Amino acid sequence: MKVILVGEANSGKSSLLMRFLRDRFDSSVPTVAPECASRTVEAHSSTIKLCMWDIAGQERFRSVAKSYYRNAAAALLVCCDRASFNALPYWLRELQQAQPSDAQPRLVLLFNKCDEPAQVDDAEIALFCARHNVERWYRVSAKTGERVQEAFRYLAESLRPSDAEADEPSLEQAPPRRWCAVL
Repeated sequence: MKVILVGEANSGKSSLLMRFLRDRFDSSVPTVAPECASRTVEAHSSTIKLCMWDIAGQERFRSVAKSYYRNAAAALLVCCDRASFNALPYWLRELQQAQPSDAQPRLVLLFNKCDEPAQVDDAEIALFCARHNVERWYRVSAKTGERVQEAFRYLAESLRPSDAEADEPSLEQAPPRRWCAVL
C-alpha cells in the first residue's frame, strides 16, 4: 500500500522512515528528491507491504512532489515545531488536490522531536486533527525511537484491503523514477 510522508523540510520525515525501517537515526542527509522504501508488516492476521514515499519538503521540489501523491492509501503528516505545524494545511491541500474526491488517503500526524520542548500543546494538535479528518496523532522522536514503531504499526493496522487499489503502480502510472533512491 502506498504511504507518503509529507511536511516541511527538516521536520524529520527521512529520519522517521529510517527509524521505522532500520531502527537507526541519521539526521545528516537532507532529502533532495522523493525517495521510496518498503517494509512488510503483519496486520489483521495478514501481511501488508507498505510502499513508503519520503517526499522532499524543500520549496524547489514541491512541483515534482505532487505527482507522487496520487493514489496514496495513507499519508503521514510530519511536523516538529510551530512553523512546520502551521504549514500542515498547505500539505493537506496539496495532497487532497492530487487525489480523486472519492479516494482521500487515511491521515496520521506525527509530531516529531518529542525529545525537545513542545512548541504546540496537545489540545491544539487534537483540534487540528478533528478539523482536518486526521485519524490519530503521535508525539514521536526519530532520534530516540520513542513511539515511532507504534505509530507505523497503527497506520498499517488502520489500512483496509480497499485502500490497496493502487498498491503497486504499473509502469504507466508510476511517477518518473529518475529521482528515486531506495533506502
